[in-house]
Parts: sequence; structure tokens; C-alpha cells
Amino acid sequence: MATNYHFTQPQIDSNIDATDWTIFVTALSPPNATSRLVGPVPVNQLFTVNAQLCLLSENAEKRNILQIATHGNAWDRRYWDAEVNPGEYSYVNASLNQGYSVLTFDRIGTGASEKPDAYDIVQSPVEVEILKGLTQLAHSGQLLHSAKLLSLNGNKSAFYNHQPSKIVHIGHSYGSALVTSMLAKYGNISDGAILTGVLLNTQLNMVNVAHFNHDFAREQDPIRFADYGSGYFVLTSKADLQKVYYHKGGFESALLNYTDHIKQPETVGDYSSEMVFMPVPALNFTGPVQTSSKPHHSFPLKLPGIVAYPNQPTSMQFFVGEFDYVNCIGDCRTTYLEEASMESFPIAKNVSAYLQANTGHVLTLALNASGGFQEIFNYLDLWEL
Repeated sequence: MATNYHFTQPQIDSNIDATDWTIFVTALSPPNATSRLVGPVPVNQLFTVNAQLCLLSENAEKRNILQIATHGNAWDRRYWDAEVNPGEYSYVNASLNQGYSVLTFDRIGTGASEKPDAYDIVQSPVEVEILKGLTQLAHSGQLLHSAKLLSLNGNKSAFYNHQPSKIVHIGHSYGSALVTSMLAKYGNISDGAILTGVLLNTQLNMVNVAHFNHDFAREQDPIRFADYGSGYFVLTSKADLQKVYYHKGGFESALLNYTDHIKQPETVGDYSSEMVFMPVPALNFTGPVQTSSKPHHSFPLKLPGIVAYPNQPTSMQFFVGEFDYVNCIGDCRTTYLEEASMESFPIAKNVSAYLQANTGHVLTLALNASGGFQEIFNYLDLWEL
């Protein structure tokens, strides 16, 4: 059960509408976005969510630590599991090599998951509840018992009986915002969090949706996006994808083609609800937090260290690219707001930040992706996760 809201905004049923919508919402961006709120939309329904659970053998060192990965806008779960050179770019493969279990899923409105109404249904409150529901099912060992199995590679009983002892949430961009919102509402549901592609900093919100061109998804590709109705829009070109996600010199050009090949539509509901409802402080989350804002080499960054609160079992890390255009107008090196980050997770055991060198907004497909993965694993090891 979630409470979404109806927003006064133009409909998107053509490419012309998509451009008009971006102008409309950026002219009414915070603090005036709440003026478009009309009223609550209670949502009490089941959604079909496509997911993949990867487990190692029962003697794998960290098999009982489950990472739940939430992708951001314009992607599906393949953000975490690249099909191009997976030995370098698949976070799922890298995590399995470390012994972790990993759950990835397509957020509603993307990939093979359900494509509900883009205005009133696909919004952050519903997506937070879906993430919470997946987490609770995993905690209880009922994840596969509640699923329709599309394929299974391995021991059936090992999958069905898997009940993790700890759960770590990792998100990218809007996915990190959803993780943060879930922790704000259900702080005791997670043992640790890695928030990639997001950083509380002095340049935050300086880049909005009007900085990039969008098309009505079904008009851009009537075959590929046939299942996407009114209110679903998609980044127009490879140039837009590069501007949002990549930094010149930090990626293979073939990956830009791959990104264009797998890009996903976004919903106006996600954007509208994000402006109003996120982020909020996670007052009950006690785990460690990692965010992305210290370069992979010895780049100077002030780290918060351990927060002086007793009996706090969890940690969090922010993890962002050095040249992230979306977060920091292309340069995150001196922008980190440490105090604001600490206030967002006031009783977390640890809140730290890491800046991935020579990287834009996309972290899993950067040239030094594997080094970034190892930094995440080092952080989790530090906090026994």
C-alpha cells in the first residue's frame, strides 16, 4: 500500500509533448513543485516485477549476505549486469566473485516488469514499497516462493531455502534515491547501503531534465517501445546519453552504442514525485553508508568517519564519479557536503564518501569500473558485510 499523488502537468503523447513537458516541469521545479499537487492517489495493488537472483554454492564465504541492487532512470537491471565484457563491467559478476548473493530487478515501467500508468502509479512512493516488499521477502526466505520461476540454473532447493543473514542495498542515481527513501521509512530493514551516482553537494539540482532531449517513447521506436503508453519518454540520442552518463576518455565508445541499445523509457510520475518527496532523512537507519566521492587514487577528500552513536550495526557509503555532470555539473571534486550527508543518516554507524576517478554518472560501464567495484567491496569488508 502506498500513497501517490496526482500532479497537474501536460500529457506526453508525442515528441512535441515531451519537449513541452520538460519546459513545464523545470519552470515549476522546487520549491514550487508542490503547487502542482492535486490530491492523494492510494495505490493498493500487485505488480509483476522481473528479477534475477544469483547464488553461489553453500560454502561461498559471503553467500548469506544478499545485495539488492536498484537501477536508476533510463536503465533496467542490466545496468548491474552488462552483457558487454562482463568480466570488467558486470557488478553482478564481480559480487559473485567476492562470494555475495545478488538480487537485481527491473523497476516497474522498465525491462520485463509491468508498465503501469506513467502519471499516477509509477511514482517514488510505490517504488519504495516494492523495494521494501522484495527486501522483506528475502529476509523471510520467501522470495522464490512468491515468484513465478522463468528459468533456474542450479540446485532448486538451494534457491528456495535461501534466507540471508544480512542484506545490503545498493542503488544508482534515482535507484539510490529510492533506497534512501526506503531507509527513511524503514530504517531497520537494511544492514548497509551503497549509494552510487548520488552525492549531497553544492551543485546538486543545478542540472534538470530540460538539459537533455527526450522523445515520446512509442513515437521514437513504435516496435521496441510498443508496450509504453502515454507519459513514458526516452532520451533522444547517443549525444544525450553521453551527456548524462559518460565522461570523454573514461569509457569505450562501443559502450555508448550498447547504452543506446538497452536504454529504457522513464515516467513523468517518477520525476514529479522525486521533486516533492525525496530525499528525506533516514532517522532510523543504523548501518554503514558509502557514497561516491573520493577518487580511486589518493585524491584528498574529508571523510566523516564513524558517527558517535552507540549500538549502531549498519554503515553507508556514497559513491560518485569524479566528473558526474548530473550531480555536480561535471566536477564533483570539491563539492561534497559532509554535514548534510551526516544529517541525512543521523544514527548510521558510518557515513563515508568515495569519488571514482575519470568517471561520469555511469559507474558500472566506466573504464575503471572494476576498481570501483573493489572499493565497494573493501568498504563492505571494513564493516563486516
